[in-house]
Amino acid sequence: MVACQGETSLALYVVTPDGGSPFVGAGAATEARLRLEDNRTAPQRSAVAANGAFTFDLVLTSGGTADPFRAVLEARNGDTLVGWGATPALRWSLLGPTFLPIFVQRRDSVVEAPWGRVTPRLRPFVAEIENHFVVMLGGASATSRVEVLNLTQLAPANGGAAIDDAFNRDASVLRLSNGQFMLVRGCQALVWNPADNAAAMPATDALPPGARCSIVGSTAVQDPAGGGWLLGGRDAAGPSTRVDRLGGNGRWSMTEPLQVGRDAPAALRVGPSELLVAGGQGGAEAPTFERYNVSLPAGERLLRSGASGVDARTELSLVALNDGVALALGGRVAGSTDLVADDLLIDLRCLEGGCAWLAARGGYLRQRRRGASAALSEGDRVVVAGGEAAGGGVADAVEHLDVSAPRAPQGLGPVGSLPFAGLVTARLSTGAVLITGGNQNSAWFYRH
Repeated sequence: MVACQGETSLALYVVTPDGGSPFVGAGAATEARLRLEDNRTAPQRSAVAANGAFTFDLVLTSGGTADPFRAVLEARNGDTLVGWGATPALRWSLLGPTFLPIFVQRRDSVVEAPWGRVTPRLRPFVAEIENHFVVMLGGASATSRVEVLNLTQLAPANGGAAIDDAFNRDASVLRLSNGQFMLVRGCQALVWNPADNAAAMPATDALPPGARCSIVGSTAVQDPAGGGWLLGGRDAAGPSTRVDRLGGNGRWSMTEPLQVGRDAPAALRVGPSELLVAGGQGGAEAPTFERYNVSLPAGERLLRSGASGVDARTELSLVALNDGVALALGGRVAGSTDLVADDLLIDLRCLEGGCAWLAARGGYLRQRRRGASAALSEGDRVVVAGGEAAGGGVADAVEHLDVSAPRAPQGLGPVGSLPFAGLVTARLSTGAVLITGGNQNSAWFYRH
């Protein structure tokens, strides 16, 4: 895409992956449609030639309050949308002459991202940051640098900051209110600043409490205002009940422990000061779910459904949907090597009582697994990747679920195969879900 100040022409450079191009092959698009989400410019249409070629001639309307906005390119076969892609939301008024690629792929597909090799990592921390970059931290098997990917140019950014190798193993990451990221392992910490790509130890009075020096593998839950919580983890004695609170200013404060020791539990923020914590418990007798809210009496924090097989599962995945519900996907029967046979729909509005928080049970996943990663994508799809299958093998299927009716989710089965342990999923502002990790040199996009 060429955006020129004072010009009225717009040219597209479309990146279509091998095996994922909607402009060639069976069922290919017959029409390309360019849509600017500015509520001002009418959608533009162009016929697609047999070789996949098409052109647009578009007059952009300047001014208005819609900036920033995305450019969306749709591939249509008649009235059917067969593929699409989008830029991040850009401030077009600030762009000079430049090429902006749009990555277009078939709907409901998983294809390799076009930016080339990435550092092999297991379960890295992934987040989109300002100016349309994606950062990947931790999880590397060898000494590595902070890795940043450019969503606008679909290319890696060069010269990532060096970080201590200690933070490539079992580190937890929280973003501060100033946009910096704090990596924590035990009572060690490192702060990475995206603004100048520098990594340094925090001030002495901002180091994590010394009492957590022996704890690794804590689960980080982000507070949107900055900072958040570090939940559980493990030490030499096993799963930990410890919870640490990090303020948005990078300072630590004391808070109450979990009711049950939990090693790398799943967790969701369900209110300003309330979390839903699941799994990771040390024993089969400990309940799966815990409502972490320090204003609650301790005796009211453990959640029991009374349903057989629900209250003793671990290594599950939590993902929030719309309409106040969440899915608990997969997992293992606590105290056993057996995988659970079903998945759970949880009514988050009923956690405080007055109605049943267990809203439904169903086999939403076709491949039973534990320790998977799940993300809610654009188009009301939940994408699930990675984890361990029955018998200890890798769960190879990338599955998707239709949650357009969030209280009646439907499993759609496999949409691709990535037979790698340690994958993570992250929703991006382009509308795609990034799948990375697995100790692989590649990353992948899912798009509905």
